[in-house]
Amino acid sequence: MSVRNWEADMDPETEHAAPDEIAKYFLVKGVESERTEDWVAAVECYEAVLSSTTRQGLYLYFGNNNLAYSLIQLGRFDEAEPYCRTAIKINEHQHNAHKNLGLVYMGKGLWLQAALCFANAYHLAPQD
Repeated sequence: MSVRNWEADMDPETEHAAPDEIAKYFLVKGVESERTEDWVAAVECYEAVLSSTTRQGLYLYFGNNNLAYSLIQLGRFDEAEPYCRTAIKINEHQHNAHKNLGLVYMGKGLWLQAALCFANAYHLAPQD
């Protein structure tokens, strides 16, 4: 299902919602797409999050991070890398983007850089 179809399904209240509400809507839809491994739809949703003009750090972090992860699942490592780096700039203490940057480096065959990213992610969240 494309973002355009989801936009058609949005209720009238959401159509005129603030950027944060639109970002939240597409973030939830992106997570739903990830659960069904529909990575193309997830990419569309997370791109919509980033297009929403939200200034909410949480939505910006997860929009970038989750977009990177979805691109990684599609093998689009070069495209994913800047989204990982942006997420890290937004919140360097959140481990997910460090882990995803490690996956990018693995996909590129850059093993040492990948290991350093995974070590950093582990340092930030050893339980994950």
